Amino acid sequence: MPCREAFSFSYNNKNDEWHISAGMVSYDKEKQLYTAQDNVELKGGNTRLRAGYLEFSNITGNVIASGNVILKSGNDSITCDSLLLNMNDETGTIYNGVIFTQENHFYIKGDTIQKTGKKTYHADRASLTSCDGEKPDWKISAKEIKITIEGYGTAKGATLWAGNIPALYLPVIAFPAKTKRQTGLLSPRISTSDRKGFEFEQPLFLAISRETDASLYGNYMHKRGIKTALEFRHVQNKESRITILYDYLNDLEIDDGTDATSDFKISSTPQRTNRDRYWFRTKSSYQFSNECNATVDLDYVSDADYMHEFRHGYTGYDTTSAIFQDTFGRGIDEYDDTTRKNSVNINRIWSEYGAAINMGIMWYDDVVARQTDIKDTTLQRAPAITLDTIKQQIGSSPLYFDFDSEYTFMYRKETTTTLVKGYRSDIFPKFYLPIQTDSIFIEPSVGFRQTNWNSSDSGSNFSHREILDINLAMSTTLSKIFLPENSFAERVKHEITPKIEYGYIPEVNQNDLPWFDSTDYIERKNQITWTLTNRFTSRKNALANPGHENDLGISMEKSRNKVNNNNTVISPVYREFAWFEISQSYYLDPEEDQETDPSSISDSDGFIYSDNIFEGNNYYETSTSLTSFDENGVLEHKSSSGHKFSDISAEMELSPYSFLTLKGDIEWSPYDNSFNTCNTQVTLKNPRGDSFFARYGYNNSVSESLYSRLETKLTGSLSAFAIYEQNLINNRTIESMTGLYLNRPCWSMRIAYSDTPDDRAFSFMVNLHGIGEFE
Repeated sequence: MPCREAFSFSYNNKNDEWHISAGMVSYDKEKQLYTAQDNVELKGGNTRLRAGYLEFSNITGNVIASGNVILKSGNDSITCDSLLLNMNDETGTIYNGVIFTQENHFYIKGDTIQKTGKKTYHADRASLTSCDGEKPDWKISAKEIKITIEGYGTAKGATLWAGNIPALYLPVIAFPAKTKRQTGLLSPRISTSDRKGFEFEQPLFLAISRETDASLYGNYMHKRGIKTALEFRHVQNKESRITILYDYLNDLEIDDGTDATSDFKISSTPQRTNRDRYWFRTKSSYQFSNECNATVDLDYVSDADYMHEFRHGYTGYDTTSAIFQDTFGRGIDEYDDTTRKNSVNINRIWSEYGAAINMGIMWYDDVVARQTDIKDTTLQRAPAITLDTIKQQIGSSPLYFDFDSEYTFMYRKETTTTLVKGYRSDIFPKFYLPIQTDSIFIEPSVGFRQTNWNSSDSGSNFSHREILDINLAMSTTLSKIFLPENSFAERVKHEITPKIEYGYIPEVNQNDLPWFDSTDYIERKNQITWTLTNRFTSRKNALANPGHENDLGISMEKSRNKVNNNNTVISPVYREFAWFEISQSYYLDPEEDQETDPSSISDSDGFIYSDNIFEGNNYYETSTSLTSFDENGVLEHKSSSGHKFSDISAEMELSPYSFLTLKGDIEWSPYDNSFNTCNTQVTLKNPRGDSFFARYGYNNSVSESLYSRLETKLTGSLSAFAIYEQNLINNRTIESMTGLYLNRPCWSMRIAYSDTPDDRAFSFMVNLHGIGEFE
């Protein structure tokens, strides 16, 4: 019986109640069939269907709809000319329609689309895209498309379109269609290069458990073979986790020194003759309690070329370094560093005593020595144990103390007359008497250092050294508040802290002591050091509602604030925008030039890694002096050369605005009127996305380099970038790169050209969101 009313009903004993409304609705009681037309709307649960005409069977659950059909279920939708859908098993057929799935932001368009399950579709003469709009930036058209949401999709006879232009034909393509964490294939990586040829890398993700997962990688390289890799991850909690990565390649190419293999050599590394190539690296952190934790860092690579050749990709050096830094806050050695650090460390803190103990092993793997089978004199610390305390008061007395101690076994696989092995213990207690007057802070201190060695290769197995360390420091702080009351700040506080410190260490004969690092040679000291520190802090009021956080993430209720008549919090925001420090020492009894045994020089880590460090007329900077080798190979100090004054040291950080940051440090010689060191860097950025970074480094004619990076937004979606790094000592370009980056809502593209001493490369990468990368 025709009527102009809405119907409410339940079907098939389901809990969801369905409502149907239209300009005209009729119900056949015998067939249990609802028929509706003229602005039909069917609603039930989170599903809503609109059409010009609709039939609904309460027996079979079938829905037949036609006329501008729109079906919405949750965040997914179907628009079509007509459809046949079964509400029981959610299967049916869509004619001349478009299916949109929110989870993957996929649009599936086809003449005939079969919904074969709750999340499975099959379409003939169809297209797929993740772009919005009638004219998508890209799409894949195919004779047949099958897709499972939170699974995978395949397209047969597929053509990739860039706008209206066919760009690539593929007989078949498979792609992931998932957003949730589950086992399955991830997006592949496709690239080409002179060294590797055509390259296809396919990752497989394994969801082992809630706390554990892994990824398997198969990397086919036309010129080099198949590289396989494993990445394993386990997260127990925020503080306890482990990540393991391992790569293996049976390389088809080697560097045999002939012209035929010259394309596969690296100019800065030894000749590579091995085909078995691998890289094992892992980092882990464990928290046994709030005061006890452990870390393990391992890094073992087959040859010095490996990370030069495999910097990019899913398991390349750059990706590995970013994973470790983001996950553990600890990076790895640079890709061109041929001495790789491995360590195991356990730390225990006693908060009530202000004490901490560290026990660990540090093993430095000399890849070149192992690869070329040369003498390996690398210094290892196995184990190294330290027990330290923070500065703390002794009972209720005015005295304070701190305590540093160490026990280390120094091991070398091979030794020489100067590069020895053995153990060292070092104990250094220090006592302080801080005195605070109305305006001046005075702190005398005295320390006694006892160091013992037992070296198996020195003339005397046991040796010892006792050193007295006396200091007297005086400082004060002057401040003034300025009231600019402008857009930069309402108030600016300027603090000046002048400090004078006297330090004395008597001269002790250390010529017969073994040498491992800077602890083994303590220079005498009788000097006065002045330091002047300037700090500038701005104050500016910020407005926020009570209970909310300001731009610095500080709760308005917890900061010093006032509430105005509009119930808005006025909270002062403090920011230190400038810091500058300058210092210099005056030697009361300057040393004359003196000769030092070559064993008393170390590299930047404080370790001697091989005899090769003593070759050439090179300079090395230690913690106490600048040294160089004379023409006879004797090491001589250049610390004071009879001069009364040290270099002037200065350091600064300046960030007056959010778009500008300046940092720098220098050491300037008042006698040579020149810089011994100079390091500066500047960062510029704006909210639009433009940025510029430059870094200059100079170290007493040993090294001088310049690095710069520029990124600019040409349009809202198109950016250009340029990178340049040069060794200014030999005027050699380390790296130069230029490129463009286009970022659209459903795809992105990166074009770059790079030039390094070992390679020139052009890369083109397209990322189709939801499909993968083509490089």
